[in-house]
Amino acid sequence: QSTWGNVRMRVVYEGRDFVVIHKEAGFLSVPGKGEDKQDSVQTRVRQLYPDSEGDLIVHRLDMDTSGLMVLALSKQSLVHLGRQFKHKEVVKEYVALVEGSLQHKEPPTVTPQSNHTELFQQFIPSDVQPRMLSTSELDLWCTQNPASSINIPIRPDYSNRPLQIVDFHEGKQAQTLWEIISTEGHPSNPHEMCTRIRLRPRTGRTHQLRVHCSDKCGLAHPIIGDVWYSTKQSDTPTRLMLHALFLCFVDPSTGERIGFSSPPNF
Repeated sequence: QSTWGNVRMRVVYEGRDFVVIHKEAGFLSVPGKGEDKQDSVQTRVRQLYPDSEGDLIVHRLDMDTSGLMVLALSKQSLVHLGRQFKHKEVVKEYVALVEGSLQHKEPPTVTPQSNHTELFQQFIPSDVQPRMLSTSELDLWCTQNPASSINIPIRPDYSNRPLQIVDFHEGKQAQTLWEIISTEGHPSNPHEMCTRIRLRPRTGRTHQLRVHCSDKCGLAHPIIGDVWYSTKQSDTPTRLMLHALFLCFVDPSTGERIGFSSPPNF
């Protein structure tokens, strides 16, 4: 585990030519511009693995998003993992807290399956550390898909980068599967409610989940703590309530499917 300032990055699993890490909210995936933005997941992994080759970065998490990432430690692994992301063979899942109640957006499940309920427990804060999943746990994650879908094209807001906007004419296809976990008390506004949801992006557009949650063509319920896409300001500022808690891909060395989970801390 590496520590710098008040931000920590934890190595969850070391493969032959890749590494899975967990990062906290507020930490960059790659270096930014300026001397004070050189610490990142990429630079720290390169320090931890000085013999690593190539760019390392296969995918990114927004600085304000916490959770799991996989990085390649060789050029061959980078190509292999990159191909999996390109062909949508990697399964990623997130948990988010959004403003207000979403019960009107989706009919409640009449009789939840017992294994579905077991899966939902993974979206609730716990003391369980980020870890590799067993075969049976992995099968459960990969077969229980979220029930609803958002299909809204997005593109960069050219006059207000790095923000993204919905554009049905020039935007790129963006699909997110989603499902309600629970309705609960708001973390920073005690007199209001929020909704815990699971999000499974089928495409990997920049800020896709944040736009699909906030835009009126999507859920119209922004993620709590989203200073870019929410017009609602809290008296008690909080982190972006978005966490990458599940990651599944094929091990480039063995060809076996492997998966990892990391419960949220909110």
